[in-house]
Amino acid sequence: MLARLEKELPPNLARLVRQIAKNLKELERQLERQRAEGERRLSRLENQIRTDAAKALRRLEKAVGPRPASRRKKATRRKKT
Repeated sequence: MLARLEKELPPNLARLVRQIAKNLKELERQLERQRAEGERRLSRLENQIRTDAAKALRRLEKAVGPRPASRRKKATRRKKT
């Protein structure tokens, strides 16, 4: 359909239409590449957040969890000399 319309246009406008179509295709390609890159970044960020949250939770559980009974060191006897 676009090719038929281009034939009816003066040459300078036909070139303009082709250039606009070319630019739109390039823009679409760039947008798709940026979308894919954004998804990869988001995925990496989500994984890092999950890892950091799990580490923080383990540290918190360790900090507030029950403490083992403390072992007192037995005093060593001194030898009489």
